[in-house]
Amino acid sequence: MADAEGNAQPKGIGLNRTLGLWNLIIIGMVIIQPTAPMGIYGVISNKAHGHVVTAILIAMVGMLFTAICYGRMARIYPSAGSAYTYVGQEMHSALGYVVGWGMVMDYLINPLICTAICAKLTMNILPGLSFYFWILFYAALFTWGNLRGIKTSARMNEVLCAGMTVVVVLFLGSVVRAVWGVHHDPGFFTHPFYDPATFHPSSIFAGTSVAVLSYIGFDVFLSKQSDGTSLGFIVGDDSWNDPTIVTSFEKIARDAAPAVGGLPLKLRLENTTLEVKKDETLN
Repeated sequence: MADAEGNAQPKGIGLNRTLGLWNLIIIGMVIIQPTAPMGIYGVISNKAHGHVVTAILIAMVGMLFTAICYGRMARIYPSAGSAYTYVGQEMHSALGYVVGWGMVMDYLINPLICTAICAKLTMNILPGLSFYFWILFYAALFTWGNLRGIKTSARMNEVLCAGMTVVVVLFLGSVVRAVWGVHHDPGFFTHPFYDPATFHPSSIFAGTSVAVLSYIGFDVFLSKQSDGTSLGFIVGDDSWNDPTIVTSFEKIARDAAPAVGGLPLKLRLENTTLEVKKDETLN
């Protein structure tokens, strides 16, 4: 009995991976929000003096570089944690600790902001009830959704994603109808990008600082994803196309599996620019 207990392998401790790929994609879409520019359109317009499109495009350039960096870090460190993991691994664990607490504060403050915004927006439709009633209503609704578990949240996100998609389609249809049926002067389509009378770099960048809110979300997506344990090897000269070399790496990965939590185990072969050339799961 003692020998059996001594030889028993301790069961790994971790989170249950209940979300699939499409669940994560939809969660990312909902957090990024296809309708995000609609809610802050007026604020950007006031700050950028009507150059909303220009501000959003400038913000897109900056966020593209950030997204590329996140994509590379996600390949190098395929685990949940997002910026907390990346800063802690690449720079210093103390800095990762600070970033982690910053993310915690974000997760604490953001639900409060969302609750207040939902209450205010609902009052535009149903003004008869007080602001505090809607605050309590949405706080209870969001708490109930979280207590029901991540699967319930995923299903709610599917409904929200479908609703936002319908809103975007209706909005685009209205735009096409308005633009197609009205005669416009030659500068009508260029003024949203550049209007000499109101274009000022300081106001454009002030609007850009708000426009970046349209792109937040992929960090939360990455903080939720977890591929499990992964081993990556950097190889060159098209080695990933050589079955003998691939088999050798598979053997190395299987031999290392007990030390990193056992199978299943992801094996990644990357080139010198960290581009994944082969990705397989060993069972």
